[in-house]
Amino acid sequence: MLRDRFLFLWRTGAQVVIGAVVAFVAARGFNIDPQIQTYVEAALFGLGVAAYAFVVHWLETRTGDSLLAKAARALARLLMVGAPPVLAYKQPVPEAVKAVRESYR
Repeated sequence: MLRDRFLFLWRTGAQVVIGAVVAFVAARGFNIDPQIQTYVEAALFGLGVAAYAFVVHWLETRTGDSLLAKAARALARLLMVGAPPVLAYKQPVPEAVKAVRESYR
């Protein structure tokens, strides 16, 4: 359980740090009014983190054995700085549900 929490923090931290770097670099390219600069940087930070998380998740969920799917998953691992893929837990099926499913076969 502690391992899962560590992996979650590692994945989230990697996304936030890289999103912050993207926002920092993007904010330096604008000449805007200093009064709204903080709001623009905050918006860019949020968008940078969200865009980075979306891209990594999309790459991680490519399935199959094709060269492109394998390359996408490898790129996702590279972008996540070695963090493992998202944790997936299988929810157990209750015995009552199994019994109902069997009765319809």
